[in-house]
Formats: sequence, structure tokens, C-alpha cells
Amino acid sequence: MEDIGTRIPKIIVDGTENEVPYVILNFIPGKDLGDVYTSLTKDQKQEIVKGLVRAQKSVEEQLPSHCGYGYLSSYEDQSYKKGWKEVILSHLERSRKRIRENKVFDSELVDRVENELKRFDEYFAHIEPLPFLEDTSTKNVLIHE
Repeated sequence: MEDIGTRIPKIIVDGTENEVPYVILNFIPGKDLGDVYTSLTKDQKQEIVKGLVRAQKSVEEQLPSHCGYGYLSSYEDQSYKKGWKEVILSHLERSRKRIRENKVFDSELVDRVENELKRFDEYFAHIEPLPFLEDTSTKNVLIHE
């Protein structure tokens, strides 16, 4: 992928096939968005969002779509789901399992969310399987100057 309008670390060493997997990336200066968010102005926050949208659109335009949904390690990865609702249901099941294991609160809340999904079946049926940057979190968006 050429330029997507934002800096993405380059892989220097890919040790993901080792017994203990690792990846070494080049350094990009900046602070985690989560560490500086409260000090940003409304205009700065809007500029960050615009940059994230540009990056996502660029990935969507530069990479081919897929026949399935979910987080895949490559286009050859066969663990994809047949629809976006399936992705959501798998996340809910993972959450239900973790809630039951940790016993922090009642997993019935997950059941309630799952029941509400039925109202959105038509919407989910129209979501296309487009590539996207899946890890644009407050720990992976760096703010520099």
C-alpha cells in the first residue's frame, strides 16, 4: 500500500512465525491520543477525526474487498464470517463468556443487547465487506505537535 495519508509504522523484523511471536516496528514520534485527549481543543479533535476518516477511506480504496467479514490476518484467512451480524454475535458471545468467568455483573445484559440486534437485520444485510484499519484506538493513534 502506498500512502494512505497518515504515518503507519514499518515492520523492521517480523518474528510472528517464531515460538514466541514478535514484531519490531520503526519509531514514530508522538503521544498516545488517550494521554493528550483532554488537553486538545475542539478544533484539534475534529482535525484528528478527519485524519482518521481520510486514512480509513484510503485503505478502503486501495485494498480489494473480501467475500467475508471480521478481523482477518490476510486475504487467505478462512476464519471470516458470512455477515457483519455474525461478527457482532461472536463478539457478544466472547463478552458473555468473559462476564461469566469474571462474575463482575450479570451476563443477562449481553442477552438484552443480542435481542435488540434483530431490529437491525436489514441494516446488517447491506453492510459490504470493506477493508479497514481495525486498531485505531487511543493507544494506537499518536499525536505529535
